[in-house]
Amino acid sequence: MSLLVARIRSALLLIALVGAGIWYLAANPAVGRAFTGLAAVGLVLGATYRLLRTAGSRRRVRTLGDLLSLSPADFEEAVAGMLARSYRNVRVVGGPADLGIDIACVDRKSRTVVVQCKRHAPGIGVGSGDVQRFLGSLTHCRADRGILVTTSRFTQPARALAEEHPIELIDGEALVQMARRTRRSSGSEAT
Repeated sequence: MSLLVARIRSALLLIALVGAGIWYLAANPAVGRAFTGLAAVGLVLGATYRLLRTAGSRRRVRTLGDLLSLSPADFEEAVAGMLARSYRNVRVVGGPADLGIDIACVDRKSRTVVVQCKRHAPGIGVGSGDVQRFLGSLTHCRADRGILVTTSRFTQPARALAEEHPIELIDGEALVQMARRTRRSSGSEAT
């Protein structure tokens, strides 16, 4: 099932649930008032969480240590921010059931690109098995290209496999250079 089909199914399920909820609340006004109050509190808490999460992902990233100190979600957000310089419609899609896809975007030739982020300690290399799994995710999502990003390094078999497929590899050293270029071009020194 493609990413688009999964999203359409999720949207239809959400519409059905919202419709059923509205029908129930209309039939029970006291519950409706309580639900409205809870929904307002939920919206405020959700907006606050999003604001704090976004602020955390905009920390200054200059070194490999800075990247390694980020939480997995903040690391994905940081990589998405770096990719936004060269790609369009960059969005973080990662989560527990992301099928190995953390970021989706579109390149300058209007090709769909999916990204997997691997935040590994410097001594832990990304092997050909990781590239094979990502290739499966790339194929499953019917993306045109893939980018595999790590804070570590890629083994030679991993590099050889990626060269045979539309997969770009970005290791820790290249990622740090990308972060520095992104920070310079944005002119921000936000903490």
